[in-house]
Amino acid sequence: EAEGVTLQLSATARTGYRGVAVSSESRKLPFVASYQVGSKRTHLGHFGTPVEAALAYARARPDAVVKREEEEESRADASQAEADAKDSDSDDGGCFDQPVN
Repeated sequence: EAEGVTLQLSATARTGYRGVAVSSESRKLPFVASYQVGSKRTHLGHFGTPVEAALAYARARPDAVVKREEEEESRADASQAEADAKDSDSDDGGCFDQPVN
């Protein structure tokens, strides 16, 4: 959290923050922040650190982006729970074709 806003962490982004990427356009300002709503991408600028870019992203995110991110997170959680349930249901002791007595 910075300046009263929560920075959005990302396990998949190279920078560690949602909405922040590394750009090869500028060595002085190598981090770029942007968000997308539908097919429209909004560029927020280039920054010197990933935290500065993440802060710009957190400040600028419109409600539509927040809602979409929450829905994506909810779907991911549900998918993981479903996969976990399948894993626990399919534990047959290693015998794939034998009926369990």
